[in-house]
Amino acid sequence: MGAKAITYEQISKDLEIINKGLSEKNRNLNKREIDFKKIVGDPFSNRGYSYTLEPTGNFKILAEPGFIISGNWTGKVWQIFLHVDMGENHVKSHAYEYFDVEISPAGFEHYLPLFDYLIESLKKLSEKYNKSTKANKSSQLLNALVSNLEEELKFSAKVEPNSRSGGLLKMTRQLTGNLAITTTLDFENYEKRCKEMAEAEKLIPSIVENEYMKPIFYKTSRWKVNSDDLIEVKPSLAINEENIKMVYENVDPSIQKKLESIDEESYDTEVINSLKKYGFMYYVRQQTLVILLNSKFWLLIEKNKLYHFEFYKSDGYYELQKGVAYYHVHNSNLPQKIDKELLLKLLKYLSIASMSKNGSEGDYKKFVGYEPWWFLRKGALPILFNKLLEYCLPEGYFYINQNSLDTRVFTDKEAKEGFLWKSDTPDWIGILINVIEHYGDIISLPNIWNDAHLKDIKVTR
Repeated sequence: MGAKAITYEQISKDLEIINKGLSEKNRNLNKREIDFKKIVGDPFSNRGYSYTLEPTGNFKILAEPGFIISGNWTGKVWQIFLHVDMGENHVKSHAYEYFDVEISPAGFEHYLPLFDYLIESLKKLSEKYNKSTKANKSSQLLNALVSNLEEELKFSAKVEPNSRSGGLLKMTRQLTGNLAITTTLDFENYEKRCKEMAEAEKLIPSIVENEYMKPIFYKTSRWKVNSDDLIEVKPSLAINEENIKMVYENVDPSIQKKLESIDEESYDTEVINSLKKYGFMYYVRQQTLVILLNSKFWLLIEKNKLYHFEFYKSDGYYELQKGVAYYHVHNSNLPQKIDKELLLKLLKYLSIASMSKNGSEGDYKKFVGYEPWWFLRKGALPILFNKLLEYCLPEGYFYINQNSLDTRVFTDKEAKEGFLWKSDTPDWIGILINVIEHYGDIISLPNIWNDAHLKDIKVTR
């Protein structure tokens, strides 16, 4: 042997030669004759499996029609796969993709409990799927029968497969965000219950079709409200329509003289007349209407959108003309949608609320104090307009949830019954006006079917 020093490269080359030899010997080992019938076939036969075994060592076990366990021989071990064929669904899954398990020829019989488990599991799966398929076919047939009755009885409830016990189909007529009338159908009762649903729908008041009813959610057992946090509604009594006037507190009356409305003539006449009728301080610039709400805020109406921003100068519009929309977006505070009809109603109710004896400055302290910037944040509008709730709702109690951003109205001090809508919706004003004008219909809606003698129709929320 030479005296040359051993190097890293030489060692690596010599090991590579040895590994190539090992690979060749391994390939020859894989070509050896293996008695698969003895290793696999005999144990499977003794177990009573329904199976096929190929000369290559691959096998398949039939658990149920369409449910197969397959073993692929790699030359050293078997890899196990599960196959399910249901209609148009063909799914193949590696049985051990989550576990480091390989089935070896050595001690093969010790693995039989694994196959027992897979067979039993696939049998249960087959039974589950077949029941579901049968029920689905039955529900499709029943749905066709119900469709014929739907045309005859003229009900509009939605029909869909029932995922729970009690019937093949579920029929639902949605009323508001979480309020619905429902029933379940099967072949024995579908005619009777379809007729009941048709009768139930006749009792639905027209208020349900109002677009502002859809976002309303009625109280469920999940609501947790401390009655001490509720604010009692104090509706203004016997207000003469002709005497409704906007009352400004802590606002210098000379401000109105400083407000130039150079574009007032180009603005909607009915809106301008309403502003003057109720005594609002306002001005119009470039088709943008700016209304003084109180000593804290302006309201800005532009292209059927309402923004609110801090009042700190008589010419605040010039200061924030380009920044109002930015502040709303920056605080995730969406502008309110407001058309002409809604604006006219809002002006009336703002005036009524302002006539209450409690000052607006004290009102804000019910919440977080009087820091104006706070009211620009997301969902803060109901706090800004809390006097609308307190003095324009007909009765009850309300609670403004600052955490989940919703406005809650209750009929009782214990907060047992009530409803809510989200405070950060751009429809908040529209929903509030709807609640003020249809309060009685809204609170009575869940109870309309109580005395209807439709025992299979349920009111759910």
